[in-house]
Amino acid sequence: MCGNGTQGAGEEVARAAGTALGPGGLPATACLSAEDPAPRPSEDTRQGEVCSEGQPSPRLPVHTLGLPTPGRRGGGAAPRPHKRCWGPGAQICPERTVSTTGRAGRGGWLGRGLGSPPTMSAPPGSMAACPVLGLAALLCLSAPQANSVVQYRQPVHMVLLEPQGRDCSHIWAERPRAPSGVYTVQPEGASAPFKVLCDMRPDGGWTVIQRRDQGRGTPLDFERCWQEYKQGFGDLRGDHWLGLEHISSLTSQPGLRSELSVDLLDADNHTLQAHYDDFRVGREERFYPLTLGQYSGNAGDAFRGLGHTDNQEGCGFSTLDRDHDRCSPCVDGAQTFTSCSHDRSGAGWWYSDCGRADLNGLWPEQAGAASGMRWAAGDHQPALRASVLRVHTTASGKV
Repeated sequence: MCGNGTQGAGEEVARAAGTALGPGGLPATACLSAEDPAPRPSEDTRQGEVCSEGQPSPRLPVHTLGLPTPGRRGGGAAPRPHKRCWGPGAQICPERTVSTTGRAGRGGWLGRGLGSPPTMSAPPGSMAACPVLGLAALLCLSAPQANSVVQYRQPVHMVLLEPQGRDCSHIWAERPRAPSGVYTVQPEGASAPFKVLCDMRPDGGWTVIQRRDQGRGTPLDFERCWQEYKQGFGDLRGDHWLGLEHISSLTSQPGLRSELSVDLLDADNHTLQAHYDDFRVGREERFYPLTLGQYSGNAGDAFRGLGHTDNQEGCGFSTLDRDHDRCSPCVDGAQTFTSCSHDRSGAGWWYSDCGRADLNGLWPEQAGAASGMRWAAGDHQPALRASVLRVHTTASGKV
């Protein structure tokens, strides 16, 4: 249980890396060193990476799910090596092909009129572009590593974004017939505008903050470090994580209350839904703590789990390189871990003694193994293959 999300005495408060952001959430520096924060990836590119030879092979898409227990936890087998997070943004990773090619058409459970993502692929070991200011033609280098293969890539030009509203709910209120799609928003209090995927429903506009579908092309890798979870990654029209900084600004607007909709699809194509009526993500100084409000739905309240040690409300966010799970050791059934993110899941989440919910858990590495995505509100833990997290804002009556 994490209480109000504050840390105990003696714990160092994580601070922002210090790079000012320009319009569109792009860093105001042209190139980055190992001590600099990583840039927010552009909508159709991945985070820049330094890929080292000899790392494990990338995980493969899996369409046959087994028992709903993450494969890396069973049998006492040694865990697969993680990416190493050194410096705020640099990573060592296996060479792989990155693709978010989507299924054709606008139908399907995840569709809801959002359309399919464009084909987007990169050769093994390729690096995402390093954003630069203006029209400067610079080549940028990710942080070097001994015996690593470092590649150059042409820069992208910064595009000034004009916000179309505070968030998707505001856009829908101004334009009730606006279609679902990618829009530019700037929540009140946010330093710069950024792009989001809006799901325009009859009941209002919903901002998508996470989207995963195991059946949509090559699954997006959610094994990321703190800086990437902070800034966001993936393709807005496909699998993606919007970014903790953006989620915090969306859910912390003065005078507005945020609702969270959790939509899940299991291996048998059954839909599950959880709704929280007062969802907020705090600031980085407190490690982006989670607030939920009242639960309703048919999926069960996995965020709060079965007991006080499972309760993730108030917890700070944890990643491979930032452990804020408030347990040492962490206990999950008969297993114990030093860090829920590093030792058990591999992904980033609001862990409390590893908890009962983790929708960023990794896809299995072998066919027939279970997904690492968890939503276990009771004795039954469904085998999940897709999730969408959406946020809707309404007037709270409080300023």
